Amino acid sequence: MKRKKYHRTPHALQFFASALLKPLFRFFLRLQIEGRDNLKNIDTAKGVIFASNHISHFDPGLIPVCLPLFSPLRPMFYVSRPHKSYEFHEPGDIVLKSFLSESWGSFEYVPGKKDYAVSLQHHARILRDGGSVCIFPEGGVSDDGEMKEARGGVGYLAIEVSPVIVPVKIEGVHNIMMRDFFLRKRKARIVYGKPFTIEKKVYTENSEIQYKEIANNICCIIEKM
Repeated sequence: MKRKKYHRTPHALQFFASALLKPLFRFFLRLQIEGRDNLKNIDTAKGVIFASNHISHFDPGLIPVCLPLFSPLRPMFYVSRPHKSYEFHEPGDIVLKSFLSESWGSFEYVPGKKDYAVSLQHHARILRDGGSVCIFPEGGVSDDGEMKEARGGVGYLAIEVSPVIVPVKIEGVHNIMMRDFFLRKRKARIVYGKPFTIEKKVYTENSEIQYKEIANNICCIIEKM
């Protein structure tokens, strides 16, 4: 796939981050990476969605960094809330702030429209360009580490663009603080599940209820991993 101009900076950053940070994550987080064989030979013609649970601000870094170094699935772009809506309280929140930059691949959804075709227009374009988009179906970090009811965004993209969907499960970093990281108090695990697609002909309503049904079904797959 020929890379688009907007791919260049995120691809470079994520590539070098994978080379530099993965060994650190393996040491400080005692990180286990599973399911990378599931990422081989994926058809990226209609894009790839990485749908993951969301338990910490490390998640947007872990998912692309843990891909194989020369993976064609990079760069990975993100669905994020408007950046100004995030609050930064601790020095360690600089990690979150860096993962929210467009240079890393973070694209805000367009708020207040109540229309996925508008709010997720940038992400749909990335998928149609054959790119990878990471989306957290719950729409935010889980308070207790358990998956909550999903929002419909991932369901909309699954129906409208028909991308390959890779479920991702992250464990061991819920509410992690920088001191937990450096003192090696956590044992993290990330699993890339078997890719699948959604049969558009099964879903004909194109409604919010249907989008949420698809999203919650994806969450069930993630929970069982």
